[in-house]
Amino acid sequence: MKMTLLTLAALILAAPAVHASGPVRAAQKKAQAAPAPATLEGADAMSDEDARAQMNAFLGSIDTPIPAAHWQALGQRVGPWLEEIARGTDLPTRRAKALDGMAASKWTGAAGVMRELARDEAAPANVRFHAVRGLAHVLPKDKIERELTPLLEGAKDARVRASAAEQLTKLGLACGAVDRQLAREDEGGKLMFHAAVDSCAALKKK
Repeated sequence: MKMTLLTLAALILAAPAVHASGPVRAAQKKAQAAPAPATLEGADAMSDEDARAQMNAFLGSIDTPIPAAHWQALGQRVGPWLEEIARGTDLPTRRAKALDGMAASKWTGAAGVMRELARDEAAPANVRFHAVRGLAHVLPKDKIERELTPLLEGAKDARVRASAAEQLTKLGLACGAVDRQLAREDEGGKLMFHAAVDSCAALKKK
């Protein structure tokens, strides 16, 4: 099967960083900084094989944020692929990036997946953090407080409670609920709420 330039670039980008030489690392950075696939050949013209290869390249990126436009250029078809990864047994970092990809690509099924993973007490903390952040990104503002307040008040992991608090207060929401939750936290838990506390303090100064 003939390998397209896009597939080749994706495979290079997905190569493990531990084995990457200087030239390969440069190629990875160039591929990540390239225009979104849709600007190169059009999302409709890209085969599923190329789209999946590009998706895997994005998921394998190291310390390089993938622009939302790059995810969106792959189209809605990547949503179910990303869901499979997010719910699966891959490394937590890869599962978390899959959630980021869902949010960035505005996949219509993203909110349901994120809601379940954010509430899953057995899921890795990193996956839950990204699910919480994703919900704050994909939901309408009038629904975010309803979704995240139960996590703020009821998640067993203090880090998840603090993550929910951070996302809420960044949007100017639930400072009262955050104050009440802080009163219930032990000293270690309180320290994790520093971002939410700073956001609420800034709001009070306005």
